Amino acid sequence: MDTQLIEVGQRIRSHLPAEMTQRGLAEAVGMKPDALSRALSAQRGFTLSEITRIARALDADLTWLLTGAPNPHHLEFAARHAWDPQRKERSNPGARDDAQILDRIADLYRRAFPGSVPASGAIPADPQGVRASLGPDFVRTFAESIEATFEIDVIRMAGLSTDYSLRIGERGIIVLNSNPSWFRSNWSLAHELAHLALGHHDGSRHPVKARENDADAFAAELLLPAEQIRAHDWSAMSESELTQVLWTLGVSTRALLTRLRFLEVAVSAEAGAALESSTPALLRGAPDPLDGARPNRRAVADRQQQASSQRFPLALVEALTARVESGEADPGELAFVLGVDIEDVLTTFEVEEPETEAEAVDRLLDDPAHRRSTPALGAWLDSRQQA
Repeated sequence: MDTQLIEVGQRIRSHLPAEMTQRGLAEAVGMKPDALSRALSAQRGFTLSEITRIARALDADLTWLLTGAPNPHHLEFAARHAWDPQRKERSNPGARDDAQILDRIADLYRRAFPGSVPASGAIPADPQGVRASLGPDFVRTFAESIEATFEIDVIRMAGLSTDYSLRIGERGIIVLNSNPSWFRSNWSLAHELAHLALGHHDGSRHPVKARENDADAFAAELLLPAEQIRAHDWSAMSESELTQVLWTLGVSTRALLTRLRFLEVAVSAEAGAALESSTPALLRGAPDPLDGARPNRRAVADRQQQASSQRFPLALVEALTARVESGEADPGELAFVLGVDIEDVLTTFEVEEPETEAEAVDRLLDDPAHRRSTPALGAWLDSRQQA
């Protein structure tokens, strides 16, 4: 019996969701149950059409199903699902439109890294380990800290309905929708980092509700660790003290209030009333400076601008630039990443006109070191001068 066929059958069986039977898979891919059973048992082979439909039905990597080796450019993603109070479930209604943007991002990586995308580093599977790796005050430069520590890329761009985490091959990528609410971006960064840390991109079918709850719990402990929250005296906290804590934590009033209630922490009436305010309004009106000598409005505007700006990781920009310089990638892709007109990219990489013979003669005559470096060069220069 063919060992390779046996292994293909084993990989298909291992990828079957708990709620799907073998007969259900056969119906989903248009095969007779008996034909699928014999193929899974290596009594017959799969046609290319059959194995392709099976990969699609199981949301599995075709390369992995056939060979057991991962596709270096295979894309897996998880999305932040919003709570729908009417349907009483989490949903991602913009997924179809977002898919076009995510496909373009994946294509950028394939063009920048045609062999295989460089792998990310290991991420601790618990929020305490992630905090220890990122170091103190990581929230101020959250995206940069994630990239430097774990080699996980962070992209920020407009047009998405929600935020995503991807794996292209072994590379972790977080994609955020541009949004002036920096505190929302921080939570989304922590939430999507949790998906990567918890292995929600390993090809298995994690229930949406369970993985979203797990990611939220991870994000809460990463940004608002219970020990640090309980270290404050919330029962006597003033509004001024609250604004300083909120600014340092980099989260919203709503997120902080939810966390305090979850931890059953009693809050002073003054702080409790302040936590009912919108985050930007509360911080702009803080009585004490939040960020050195800068006015609070300027400090808030700065964070809003950073969270709203398009951002692509330097590793991708460098690799794509090198490919454009060598003529192996479309300059339009680099223009898209840099957020500039394609003419600006074409001008940057414009090749200089070749030197004419007259210009070469003038250059060599102006440099005494070259005028008589060889008899042949001297004779050639003399003939050119006379001409």
